[in-house]
Amino acid sequence: SQNAPPVQSEIPVVLVGIDYQLFKKRVPPATIPFLCTRNPRVVVLTNVEQQQQPQDAPCLEIVDMSVDIREIRQELPWPQGAPKIQLVFFLRWFLIRNWMRRAGQNKILAIDSDAMVTANISELAVSNAATLAQADIWLWYFPPATTGAFILISLAALEDVTRFWVRMLRPDVWPQQHVGGTLPNDMVAFGHYVHTQVGKPYPCWGVANTSERAKFCDPMTGSSGYGFPDILAAIQRVGLQASFKTSSLSIYPDGTAALDFGIVDHNFNDNPMQIFAMVGSKKQKQKQLRFVNGQPQLLLRSGSWVPTWGYILEDKYEACVQHHLRWIRSSATCRCSNLCCSDCFLFPLPTQKTLKKCPHGLVYAYGMDDPNYVSRCLQENVFTWNTSHSESHHSFNTYLWKALQQSPCSTKFRSQAHWFFAVQDFFSLRCRSRLLKMLRAAPEWEQLTSSHVVFVWSGGLSTAEWKQGIAVHSADDSLRSPVQVTARDDGTSTTLIYKSWGTKGLTSPYWYTAPLTSPVNKSRSILVAGAWSNSRGDNDTMKFRTSLSDALMSTSRGKWIDTTVTKYRHWGSEAVTAMYQDADFCVVVPGSSPSSRRLSTCILAGSIPVMCSDKFVPPFPFLRWDAFSLRVPESACIRTVQSLQQEPKEKELLLLKRELAEVQPYFNMRLEPESQIRLVEALLESLHAVSKQ
Repeated sequence: SQNAPPVQSEIPVVLVGIDYQLFKKRVPPATIPFLCTRNPRVVVLTNVEQQQQPQDAPCLEIVDMSVDIREIRQELPWPQGAPKIQLVFFLRWFLIRNWMRRAGQNKILAIDSDAMVTANISELAVSNAATLAQADIWLWYFPPATTGAFILISLAALEDVTRFWVRMLRPDVWPQQHVGGTLPNDMVAFGHYVHTQVGKPYPCWGVANTSERAKFCDPMTGSSGYGFPDILAAIQRVGLQASFKTSSLSIYPDGTAALDFGIVDHNFNDNPMQIFAMVGSKKQKQKQLRFVNGQPQLLLRSGSWVPTWGYILEDKYEACVQHHLRWIRSSATCRCSNLCCSDCFLFPLPTQKTLKKCPHGLVYAYGMDDPNYVSRCLQENVFTWNTSHSESHHSFNTYLWKALQQSPCSTKFRSQAHWFFAVQDFFSLRCRSRLLKMLRAAPEWEQLTSSHVVFVWSGGLSTAEWKQGIAVHSADDSLRSPVQVTARDDGTSTTLIYKSWGTKGLTSPYWYTAPLTSPVNKSRSILVAGAWSNSRGDNDTMKFRTSLSDALMSTSRGKWIDTTVTKYRHWGSEAVTAMYQDADFCVVVPGSSPSSRRLSTCILAGSIPVMCSDKFVPPFPFLRWDAFSLRVPESACIRTVQSLQQEPKEKELLLLKRELAEVQPYFNMRLEPESQIRLVEALLESLHAVSKQ
């Protein structure tokens, strides 16, 4: 960036060891040599002679700070009765400040002794110069919480922080009631600095749990853990002010990172914003790790992976350093079986060409990597328009199953997938049972709920519930409520039934194929057409349909075909199609469901749909439906149909027809690969649109 300030070319990584042996007890032997392969300087500030110094660490500098320790103890007022161990954590920041003064060092990255850093910090600073210029203190920051496990800080900012603390720790600001246990400590001290700098209302996006928010996120008083209201009031009373802005190296609530290198993570078991995909029991939940070309990444609940250039391997994970370094040094692309990562399962990365074709992620369809399932399931019963029901969701599912086998956005590797499709075979109990077993055996079913997409048809009574995700309904589904997939565990149910699926839903178009009729270059003799039976639905529906058919037949510019089937009369689908091909507008009415196959039939016939429904959810939400169709409340439908039978405005009609011609291919599900690939791309575009709502 032209406006970014010059960046100091060399930013050292700094560790502090006061009164203890860093290399003997704290820092794993392989960590410092690895840091030296990525960074030109690693500085250890200490007041004791460090034993068992690592070999092959040419970047390591050990600096004796014994004299500074004694001077700082005089500078820092330590409350009577405060824990001495916490004094050590305060002293390290004063030691770093003093060393930066003498060394002429403008900026450093300070890390805990059990931290793993995979980035070259100087390169990180150059690459993100414009972003880093927005704040002087960068640390793990989930307001109201802060921690000093990773801090990228300038000398000027550290001077201000230590000045602030010297004044804050005096008895007139830090009262005795907040002394004892682990208080005061440097994390809470950083919290007060940040609260003071930001001001009211204090940010609190680092707490997702509702009860915790009520406890810690009062908009006026701040948190009780990282910003005590009485201390914050005392800070204001004595005129103490924090002068430097703080920002976060950790993940943000939307799953993004401030820096293009990714994030830092301070605890593999901590998930305060419920943003990471966790595994394990309630008491032992942990994040999920993989390496991509040696770069660590953590899995989010959204299904995305976030690069992680710094993290903590403490306690039980300290013995895992060698395993992690093995995958980093070998530039491996693999997914860890657990956080220790002694086993890491290799997987191929999608090519850049594939990623370009599939900007919304790849799809894994359950069963696609099972040869028996592929050969036996979803192979038959694709119905034609006038044989059984073309609106049967099974027909669409069968078509989709074949389309996924053609699509470049489909993958057989779950580790590559952003979306997980469960495509149900309605007519095979064996296939439905097998699908259910595959889902329940897959860790992603538990871990990546919101990335699962189940293609459903609802009705009947529900049994044991499955998990929550995104449901794609048949357009014939009434959508009285969103749906949740359910089934009997014993496999005795004749169909899988659905109810109450989360808050998100999509509809699929009907499986339908026909020659496209251009809506533009054709003179049409009918203004408005419709085809339905007046004897279907409840009494109100039949009354509505009858009035609407009367309105259509009231002038010579409207036409209606009665599609009631009796033993004496069977209507012909060819006549209905021919009528739609000769009509500017066609009416799509609700029946026992908000929509019907008429929508697809009208669109492929080049007739502008007039959707008379209060409930219908159209498929493909990324399309601009108002540009090629009319959506009319049921109460205004008859009036609209009568109005459309007058001479239309030719300019507006032409615009609608041109837009309709653009979207026709999405509704023509031919068996050629081009159509099948287009459907999968449209579904992914739809899922992306819904997931952003």
